[in-house]
Order: sequence, then C-alpha cells, then structure tokens
Amino acid sequence: MPRLRSILPRLVLGMAVGLGLAELAFRVRDGFGFPHINILVEDAVLGVRMLPDASGAITLGDNPRAAYSTGPEGWRTGAALSKNADSVVVVGDSQVFGLGVDDAHTVAAQLGVALDRPVHNGGVPTYGPDEYLAVMDELLTATGAGTAVLVINFSNDMFELGRPNRERHAVWDGWAVRIETAPDDTLEFPGRRWLMSQSHLVFGARRWWHQEAVPEGASLPSEGDWQDVLAHTVSTAEGAEGGLQVQIEEAVQQRGSAKAELAELQEALRWELASSHEERMMLQAIAENAHPGDIVTDRASEAARPVTVTAEMLREGARLAKRLQPQVDARLAERPDDAVSQKVQAKQKALSSADDQLAALARTVEAATGHGPFSAMLDTAEEIVERHHAELVVVALPLDVQIDPARFASYGAAEQDMSETLVLLDLLVDEARRRGHRAVSLAPALVAAGGDLHLEGDLHLNARGQQIAAEAIAEVVQQPPPARAPGRGLAPGRSRVPAAIEWTALTENLVRGSTRNHCQTFRLREWQRVHCTSPEGGAAVLTARVEDAPAEAMVLVMADLVDVVVPVLPGRDARILVKWADRTERLTVPADGVPAFVAVDTTGDEPWLEAVEMPACVDGLARFGDGAADCSAWTACADRWSCVQGARQFLPQCEAGEAVAGAGLFCQVLCDDVHPCTVGTCTAWDGGAFCQ
Repeated sequence: MPRLRSILPRLVLGMAVGLGLAELAFRVRDGFGFPHINILVEDAVLGVRMLPDASGAITLGDNPRAAYSTGPEGWRTGAALSKNADSVVVVGDSQVFGLGVDDAHTVAAQLGVALDRPVHNGGVPTYGPDEYLAVMDELLTATGAGTAVLVINFSNDMFELGRPNRERHAVWDGWAVRIETAPDDTLEFPGRRWLMSQSHLVFGARRWWHQEAVPEGASLPSEGDWQDVLAHTVSTAEGAEGGLQVQIEEAVQQRGSAKAELAELQEALRWELASSHEERMMLQAIAENAHPGDIVTDRASEAARPVTVTAEMLREGARLAKRLQPQVDARLAERPDDAVSQKVQAKQKALSSADDQLAALARTVEAATGHGPFSAMLDTAEEIVERHHAELVVVALPLDVQIDPARFASYGAAEQDMSETLVLLDLLVDEARRRGHRAVSLAPALVAAGGDLHLEGDLHLNARGQQIAAEAIAEVVQQPPPARAPGRGLAPGRSRVPAAIEWTALTENLVRGSTRNHCQTFRLREWQRVHCTSPEGGAAVLTARVEDAPAEAMVLVMADLVDVVVPVLPGRDARILVKWADRTERLTVPADGVPAFVAVDTTGDEPWLEAVEMPACVDGLARFGDGAADCSAWTACADRWSCVQGARQFLPQCEAGEAVAGAGLFCQVLCDDVHPCTVGTCTAWDGGAFCQ
C-alpha cells in the first residue's frame, strides 16, 4: 500500500502530462481553432446567443486561423454599445458575423472604416430572417443608430423565412447543432462545458467516432428549400385570385407529392445497395439518431442550402453516402427501363415541372402585386426602423457559385450556370427600392472584383470579399434614398381606365365643335374620350397629342383615326391637340364647364405622334399608346386583349426611377422632396407619389 501511494502521484502526473501533450498536439493539428464558434448559449427567442466578453478562433479547412471576440453585450463589435444617432447597425448571419476572418476584417468593421462612422456587427451564425428583425430592434434600441443595414444571404435565408432559429438549432456544449441532431439529454459533470467546447483532444475523439454520421446530401426538415418558400409566397400573396389561385394550389400539391415520393425512392435504393447489416444500421442511425455531426465536420457553421443547389452538401458528407450515391446513379443508368428507374425518372420530371410552374407563378404574383418572398419581412423591418426613426438599407448577398461557377469544383461538383438565379436578388432589391429604401445586390461588385473572394472550399467571404462587400454597401448608404413607389391601388376620388365595353354603352357628352370636326366625345367619371375620324371628301385627320399631359393620358393614332383618353383632374384642364391636313384645333376640357374645340396655330417642330397599325383583335379598346405597343409580343388575341386592357399579369417592365402605378397601371416617374418632377406635378398616390 505505501508503494502504491508513492506511485499514484507519479501516475496521475504522467497521465496529466500525457493528456496535456496530446491536447497540445491536437491544437497544433487543428491550427488552434475549431470549424465553428463554441461560445453559444441557448436563448428562448433567438435560439442562440453569443457569450459576452468571449473569444475563440475559427479554422475552416485549409484556411488560415481567424480570431474572434465579443463585447460586453455579446456582439462582435469589440466595444460596449452606446447611443449615437450617426452609428450604423448591420444584421445578418455568419456572413455578417465574418466567419473565417479576424475581427478587423468583417464587413461591419470595414464598413465603419469606409463610412468613418461607428458600425455595430449584429451578425450571428445560425440566425435567419426572424432573428435579423429581432436583433435590428434590439440594437436600434440600444444604440439609437440612424441606419440599419439588413443583409439577406441567398445561401439560406430564402428557405429560413418563417422558420425561427429556435426551431432549427439547439445549443450542445456551447456549439450550435440542428434541432434534429441534438440529444434529448446529456450527462452533466463539473467542467463539462469547457471540456466539450474547448478541448481539441475531445473534439478529435468526437470527430473520429462520428466521422460518418452526416451523409452528403442529408436533408433535415428544419432546413426546407427555396421552392418551399416560393410555394409559400405564391400561396399567400394578396391578389392571387380565381384561376391563378387554383394553379398555385395545384402546383404546390404536385411538387410536395413528387418531392416526397422521389426522396422515398432514393432512400429505398440506398438501403437496397447497402452491402452489409452494419451499413444499413448506419443509414438508420443517420436518419433517426442524435449525433454531433454538426459539431465535428468542417462544413460551415450554418448547414443550409442555397437558392437552387446546396453547395455545402456538395462539399461535405460521410464516406458511406459518398460511396452509395454513385451506386444509386449507376443502378438507374444501367437499368433505365425497369420499374424503379421509370418511377424515379417520372418523379424527377414531375418535380422539375412543378418547380418551373411554381417559379413562373411566383414571378406572376410578384409582378402583379409587388409581393415577393421577403415582402412580409420588409413590412416588419419598415415598422422597426420607423419606430426608431432610422433608415433601412437592404443588401442582397449571393452564394459564391452564383457569381463564380468555377467554385463548384471546390465542392467536388460539375460547374453549373447559376446566372439566372440572380433575378431573385434583383427582385428583392427592386421591391426594397419601390418601398423607398436604399438597396443593393452585391453580385455586380463581387463579379467585377474577380476571383479569390471566398474562403477556400467554403462559401463564406474572405477578408477581400468582405472588403468589396463593405465598399458596395458604403456607396449605397451614402446615396439619398429613392422615391417610394405608390401602391397599385387607387388614390381617393380616382377610378381605373374604363374598359372598352363601358365606352360603348355611353351617349356622347356635349363638346362644342365636335360635330364639325367629325369627332365623338364621351365622358365617364373623370375620364374624357375623344374619337376623331377623317370625313369622306374632307381633310384627313393626321395625328394628336395632349398638352401638359397627365401621366395617364393615352393616345392612339392610326390611318384616318385618332383616339385619345385623358383624365380630367380637379384644378387642371385637359388640353388635347388634334391635327388635320388643313388645320389644328385644341380641345379644352375643364374640370367644370363645357369642353370646346378652338382652332390654333401650332407651326414648328411639335412632338406629334406617327400613325401605327393596330391588330384587328384589339381595335376599339380603351387603352392605347405605349400600353398597346408593349403587348405586341402576345400573339393570341385573348392574351393581347387582356394585355392592352391592363390585365395584372401583363404589367410593363419599368426603368429605374419608375414604377407601375396610377389608374392605368403604366410606368410612372416617381417623385418626392428629394426627387422633384422635371415634367408635371408630383401627385400623391396610394402611399407614394409620381409625376402627373
């Protein structure tokens, strides 16, 4: 016994030294960093929060070690928060946090340098749209900042809409794991948190033990995908009525069924091809059991999928799934005509068709109603900034492969053209600008900067990429906000342009000089229509125009025919010039009183319209001019009829500084105190204003 007592201290010391050396060796192997942040605690609202006054280091794959730290309130800002109306708040996820770069190289830190203003970093890995809004509110309250920058990350935010982080992630020993992989309970003991979150030796043991726990392509219910979001968008958008709503419901149902059945077929094939009982048990464990795969793999901190392809899933996964999936593909290729292969092909085709249909319906709804995937989020963001008397800046951040297809090689995948998906970023930016907020897609700046903008083998921006992003954001922050576009409703006292059938039911109103000029004149509500033709044997009518034309005036000039529809507004007479071969006369339509033609001299270079040929199927419609010309692409008469009459699914595409608005739903030039009208008067309309 005395001998044992003398040996025991040496044994303990030896074990301690051995463990210490092993710990050091593993720290050196890991580059003194982990692939995720490990300073998280649970939060009932946000899912997770970062510990205050904490620090750590990130080492993602072969990328250099990056140190990070938090301030007294748990944000990666360095200093304590203080009230300053000149400061800026930036909210987002791991891209805004700056996963993989040092504190000084985050987009928030570099934005502060570019603006020479205090900038607070509200980015936290795992956060999504719900958390961005909560953090925006919290930081604006704490800082009184005058500007809030909302960064939408298109690698995952599209399908995290309506999925709070508390339903997607849980905290396990300081790490964030997806909710499906978190354990029901853990064995607690003194020092557990430090040991499990700070020990590289324990991390290495977990990595070895669970190295095959997360298969490539694993999809968990908490993740969703981008088409699910489009389905939600089109099915909840206001204005989706009648046949369109039926199409939406059918497309959503068809896609959900095809997606579920295809997943079942793929899983059945993997099970069939598993060569041993052990492999089948591993597949079952992957599907059912909690594991720390989210912790020990090198995949990015937020296991999430991009708009059309999951780059993270292409990069990482277990050896088992990597081996089985090629066998699944080979099995389908070798026997393309058997029952299983035909089922898979049919479901893939059905899923692709449903995806295309949903995307088309989403674009239709967005164009018709201004309702995009992020509309509800922008509604809440507006309420928050208005309450805090701050300004909102919206930033659309693309996935790496969207701007550089060559990066697919980093994930072991074939290069694909992702350029078409950038329209999703443009839709967000356009909607934010229509609402009167500064907004920018970072895609053009990142493309112009060239390669080497992301971490090696990882979707996060590196220090150079963060700098390019900061410079692009700084540029838009320093610009004046755009004029807010009106809604697509009606202003008080106004009505839509009358349809063709409404005009045909009217009798002429009294207009002095209309008979001698062979003109028919009609008045419906605030709308005046003038229809002039060439008399047999008399001077031919040539053209027309509207003086001081309201934005909603419509003019059609055809051979021997002129048709004008113009609103008569309070305090503003409508003046229509009609030119015949031998004279020009002005029809003045006062808001109150009798309209009258009067001969005038209009010699000189006047902006007269040239005659156009109008298809027979739209002859006699009430909507003319640019609206009719925009409809030339529609070959079917019924479609062209709907287009010329202003059917909502055929709204025109507007130039910068314009938006579809007004009684005729034309492109209107927007205006406000910062953007005065060069022509016409700035007229309030349904939440905005345009030059009338």
